[in-house]
Amino acid sequence: MMTYGETFRYFRQSKGLTLKQVADHVNSMSLIGQFETDQCHISVDRFVHLLEQIGVSYDEFQLKRQGTTRSAVQQQIHDYRQLTSIETVIAADGQHISEQTLMAQLDQLAADNQHQHNLQLAHMVQLETYYYAHADNDSTDYPLAIQYYLTQVDDWGLYELALFKHCIRAFPVDVSWQLLRNVSKKAALVTNLPGYASEVCKCLFFGYHRLHCPA
Repeated sequence: MMTYGETFRYFRQSKGLTLKQVADHVNSMSLIGQFETDQCHISVDRFVHLLEQIGVSYDEFQLKRQGTTRSAVQQQIHDYRQLTSIETVIAADGQHISEQTLMAQLDQLAADNQHQHNLQLAHMVQLETYYYAHADNDSTDYPLAIQYYLTQVDDWGLYELALFKHCIRAFPVDVSWQLLRNVSKKAALVTNLPGYASEVCKCLFFGYHRLHCPA
C-alpha cells in the first residue's frame, strides 16, 4: 500500500505538474516536497486543497493508494456479504455456504466490534442477526435500536439512506411508512451535495416499492 505522500506524488507527476505549479499560499513547495517524501504530516484542510489543485477526487486517490475506496470496516462488511453473493455461489458450482459458517462469521464480526466499536459494523450485525432469527418476518420483535437511531439523526447522509433501505423489511409497516415520509426532510443535506440528489429519489422509490410489493 502506498503512503499518502507517495500517492499524491504519483498523481502530480502523472499530470505533468511541478511542485512550483501546485504550491500556493496554502501549501508551499517545501511543505509539499516534505509531504511527498513522508517527512511531515499535513492537516486535512491542506490535503483537500492539494487534491483540488491537481483535480483528483478522494475516492480516486484512495483507489490508487490502497486498491479500494472502502475503509477497513467497509471491507469487512463487504467480505461478509460476498459469502452469500450470486458470484460466490456460481464459483462454488451452486453450493451455498452453510448457515453455521455464516453465523460463525457474524459472531466474529460482533466480537471484533466489542473491541473497537464501529457504528456501521454494529448496525450490520444487528440486522443480519435479526434476519437469520426471523426469516419469516412475522415477528413483532425488530431492531428497535436502529429505528431509534434513524429517528434521532437530524440530517440523514448517504449512510442513513443505505441503512434505511437495508432494514426496511425488518420494521413494522407503520414504522417504515413513518420513516419513508420523513426521508426528504431528513436527507435535505444530501441533496446539496453535487450528484447526490438522486440518491434520495432512489431511496424513496425503493422504500415505496418494498412497502407495496414486500415479496
